[in-house]
Amino acid sequence: AGVHLARALLHKEEGDLRKAAQELHWVLDHYPLQDEKIYGLFFHWKVPLPVVAEVLGEDGPDALLGYGDWLITKRYMGRCEVLLLEGIKRHGKLLELMSRLGFLYFGQGYLEHAEHYATWLIALHSDAPAGYLIQARVYARRNELEGSLLMYEEAVVRSITDEERVPVALELMRTLVRARQWDQFEAVAS
Repeated sequence: AGVHLARALLHKEEGDLRKAAQELHWVLDHYPLQDEKIYGLFFHWKVPLPVVAEVLGEDGPDALLGYGDWLITKRYMGRCEVLLLEGIKRHGKLLELMSRLGFLYFGQGYLEHAEHYATWLIALHSDAPAGYLIQARVYARRNELEGSLLMYEEAVVRSITDEERVPVALELMRTLVRARQWDQFEAVAS
């Protein structure tokens, strides 16, 4: 790891941030417990987000999403948004990138943007629960409970594991309480 970090520093000092990012990505791949430090270097070295999105997304979305999560924990929502948009531009409309962006927009209260990504997710990745879940939350936030319930039901059906299904079912149950649909609540609860 030390050799690659040294090379990254040399590339940074020479002004070649793409090569520096590639060396940092190598360290991330081989030493995942160093992710906090490596993400911090991407940030403090001011590696441009298009470069980060390109380099971290080369082998799939996991490293890119990891950096996005790091940005969120540091409250850099705008930078995370740009990173995800750049990732989508460079690597396509991957489920993981689009859903993370949709959930980010929803969390920030940008309901129209969240709904836009929910629509794309439902169209492109109709077997995944993410688009339906984002849309259900948007409807619930707008107090459109009937639409929300329909979308929650679709999300539950598409949730494969209990780890996915249980939280979605709990959200569905909360919305059923808000809608005062007690019979359906009991059916979901059992």
